[in-house]
Amino acid sequence: MTSANATTIELDPATHQQIALLSRAWSIAPHDVMRLLLAHFTHTPAQGPQESATPTGRPSAIPVYAIYARTRIEALYDPTTACVTIPEGPGEGIYKSPSGASTAVLRALRPDISPVRDGWTFWRLASSGGYLRTLRPTARIGTSPGTPAMPTAPVLPAIPRR
Repeated sequence: MTSANATTIELDPATHQQIALLSRAWSIAPHDVMRLLLAHFTHTPAQGPQESATPTGRPSAIPVYAIYARTRIEALYDPTTACVTIPEGPGEGIYKSPSGASTAVLRALRPDISPVRDGWTFWRLASSGGYLRTLRPTARIGTSPGTPAMPTAPVLPAIPRR
């Protein structure tokens, strides 16, 4: 980014390393990493080629809602991270999972009841009214994209009973 209006900021080595890592992972320039991260956390649309999608080409946020205690709560679901952001109202904040977001809403609206709910069925897609669970990623317990599949256990013959 070469511009007469460009400003330089100093970063500690650890932060610089994290930005460089994201830059390589997303195949974009470091200043684009900062722009996308800031746009995500300030809820403003990003400028440029990743305007409506993450670097992987998937939508960056999907509008969802829930109705609880006669209150409609609007939120955004990020299919890349499975995070739910409630921009305003009961439970306002960013949550690591749909269930965490539903717990926050329940605590805000009805603190006297148990807030335990399955967030994948609590939230509905704004576009269709269907459950958020239709977008739930398949479970990948303890693996990352580069992790080879676990070997399957050999099938042992049955031992006959006497």
